[in-house]
Amino acid sequence: MLVILSGCGQPSPNVPEGQPESLPPAYLRSVISEPKLLRVAEEFQRWVQTANRSPKGRPLFSRTEVLPVAQTLLPYGVGVYQQEPRLPVILTTGAGWGELGAEQQEKFIAGIYEELAGRLERAGLDHPYRPTLTLQTPQGLLLAWINGMFPRERLLHGE
Repeated sequence: MLVILSGCGQPSPNVPEGQPESLPPAYLRSVISEPKLLRVAEEFQRWVQTANRSPKGRPLFSRTEVLPVAQTLLPYGVGVYQQEPRLPVILTTGAGWGELGAEQQEKFIAGIYEELAGRLERAGLDHPYRPTLTLQTPQGLLLAWINGMFPRERLLHGE
């Protein structure tokens, strides 16, 4: 008796039953998985969208993105860089941003960076993350990339 078994491909993987929403994320680095950090991110996003308005009541930012923690290269010396895990945040300017003068814009973005840094410090996280704040226009023009507050240093660059 001759038995021939044929098949192509590999055996199907053991996929857990349930809805796709109940499956864990495929790439763990693409989401914020630490509960305290996720809470900080969500609360900060709500705060930016509700509390930051122009004098005419229009939103200063059209979009707020809080990304998962990433290793950021920071200049440390001449030709030397230091890696540091940071919480990246991207703010996109909104309809009210142009209503502010240059000095007001500087004060607003500095205040937002300090607010985010303070929220991270007070969150009681297992790792003390620092923020990296990026400000851009809706067209993608970079206006600021802030890793820290330094006296007498301008934060915004052109528009």
